[in-house]
Amino acid sequence: MSALFRSPAPRAFALSCLFSAVTALTASAAPVLTDLPHMAPAQRALALQTLQSARPLGALDTTPPTVLSLQAATSVNASKNMNQLVVDLQISDDLSGLLHTFMTARGPSGTQTVATGQHLGGWPSFKGQMALRFGAFAEPGLWTITEVYGSDIAGNVFSCDSACLTALGGNRQFTVTGTTADTQAPTMTGGRILTPAVSLSTPVKGTVDHLPFVRMTLNAADQGGSGTAGAYATFCLPDQSNCFGTWSENWVYAQKKSVLNSYASTWVGMPTGVYLLKDVSLHDHAGGTRLYTSTTFGGSTDFSALMPAGTQVIVNP
Repeated sequence: MSALFRSPAPRAFALSCLFSAVTALTASAAPVLTDLPHMAPAQRALALQTLQSARPLGALDTTPPTVLSLQAATSVNASKNMNQLVVDLQISDDLSGLLHTFMTARGPSGTQTVATGQHLGGWPSFKGQMALRFGAFAEPGLWTITEVYGSDIAGNVFSCDSACLTALGGNRQFTVTGTTADTQAPTMTGGRILTPAVSLSTPVKGTVDHLPFVRMTLNAADQGGSGTAGAYATFCLPDQSNCFGTWSENWVYAQKKSVLNSYASTWVGMPTGVYLLKDVSLHDHAGGTRLYTSTTFGGSTDFSALMPAGTQVIVNP
C-alpha cells in the first residue's frame, strides 16, 4: 500500500489498529506468545509477566527489529503511468520475526508526506524493494525519506528516524517531477455525532455479540485542487486516561466539498464514561493536513460552533 498521509498521526493510527485489544486475559485461559501482537499495551505487559514466570526470559523476544540498509532511487516522474519511487530496504529481527514495516517521505516544504507499508507475517528478515507512489498533486522538488518503522510478532516496535537513516549511508533523497502542487490544506466546516451514546452490553442489531460502533460525519472543504482524502477524530475522557479515534477516507479526487463518514470500534473492557472530542485532523490527496484541537484540551478550536448538536460520546456499560 502507498498513500499520502500525515505523520505521526497515521503512524499512530496504523499501529493502534494492529495492536488494538481483541483478546482478554482470564484466569482460565493462559496467554501464549502469538496473542501478544493483538493485545493492548497493558494486557501485553501482564501477559509477558505471566509468560516470564513460566518460561526462561531468554525464550522471549524483547528486542526490536533493526534496519540494516536503505537505498532510494534518485527521481520519479509522477506524470508517468509508473509513478513510483523504488527503495531497496533490508531489515532483520532476532527471534519472533517481522510483523510489518512502514516508510515515510516528506516533501520540500514539509507540508506533504507520502507513506507505504508492507505486512511480513513473521519472516525473520526482509531484503527487497518498497515503492512510494506520487499523485498529480504531490509537491515537485526534492523529497526526503524521514522514517522506517514497524514491529515484530512479539510486539517490539522499531523506528529508524532521519539520524538513523543518515547513519546507514544510503541515498534517501529524490526529486519528484511532473506534478502540480496543492499547498492548501482542507478545512473543517461542520460535523455531527450520529451515536451520542452507546452501550457495551448492547450488540449491533442483527448480531449476537458484535460490539457497537461510534459513528460521526465530518464536513470538509478543500480549495487546493486535490480534494479531502480523509479525517481522524480523537475522543478522550476528561482526564485523558483513555481515548479512542474515528477514521474515514474519501477516494474521490478534486472535490471542493466532502462529507466524510467516520467510525470507531468499541472493545471489551473499554472504560465507560463521557468521551469529549479532543481533536480533528483532515488531510487531502496531496498530503496537506490541518489539525483542530479543542479548547477543552488546550487548543484553539471551539467544536461546539462547528458541531452544535453535540461534541461528546457517552459509553455506557
